[in-house]
Amino acid sequence: MYLHQMSLRRSNLYRFLRLFFKKFLKDSILRKSSQVKNDFLQK
Repeated sequence: MYLHQMSLRRSNLYRFLRLFFKKFLKDSILRKSSQVKNDFLQK
C-alpha cells in the first residue's frame, strides 16, 4: 500500500515536472523567436 502511494506520488510529480518544462520551454522559445524577429526588423 505504502509503495503504491509512493509510486503514485512519483508519477504525479513527473507529470507536473513535464508540464512545467513544456510551459517553460514554450515561453523561452516564444521569447527567443520574438527577440530574433525584433532584431531582424531593426536591421
